[in-house]
Amino acid sequence: MRNMKKIITVLLLLALLLPSVYAAQTVNNGDQKIVTIENDVNDDLFISGDQVTINGNINGDLFAAGGQVVVNGNVTGDAYVAGGNVTINGQVTGGLILGAGQATVSGKTGKILAGCGDLAIKGNTDKIIAVAGNVKIYSTSVVDRYAYISTGGFENQGTINGELNLSAEQLIEKGNVGSFNYTQNTAGRDISQGIRSLVTIFSILAAIGMLVLGILIIRFFPKLFFTIEKEV
Repeated sequence: MRNMKKIITVLLLLALLLPSVYAAQTVNNGDQKIVTIENDVNDDLFISGDQVTINGNINGDLFAAGGQVVVNGNVTGDAYVAGGNVTINGQVTGGLILGAGQATVSGKTGKILAGCGDLAIKGNTDKIIAVAGNVKIYSTSVVDRYAYISTGGFENQGTINGELNLSAEQLIEKGNVGSFNYTQNTAGRDISQGIRSLVTIFSILAAIGMLVLGILIIRFFPKLFFTIEKEV
């Protein structure tokens, strides 16, 4: 529980970051800030906006927050993403740390650590740790090692080669699992509502943005981010 609080703190701080100085196209559409990264970035990238689209590859770690975040490029490091609606189409070599109201992960990832209202996993990954209102693993997904999931509704059409440790209110199992530990719970709706409320706060903070605070925290408190690596 202590480590999970630190993870939530990381995602909250992430939502305070403004767009980085790298080549970004920013369009102010009324009250909305639309940010697009078209070029490759050979460093860590910090970015936020109402709508964030990353088409270039990130040769480093990615820190992104927004009302809507779409990552089409590949990330060679870890990706920390918070948003109302998040789509990951590119490959994440390291870990994907995700906080979202609704998230779809189609690209291959090293591992997934997620807190979401609704989580859809379509790509391959090494392992999953997720707390969500609903989780669906599609037939296109292979989990090499294990999945630890607490959710309201769970549907698996994919393949989990190792252990599936599941706490869920509703279960639809059509895929393949190496070993299966299942506990029925009734807290799924509360989980979904709580995460959606938290993500709303993320989106508001992303619109406000505090670049200096974000950089100082990452510069002087790097161990806070390493906590996530230990958790997974």
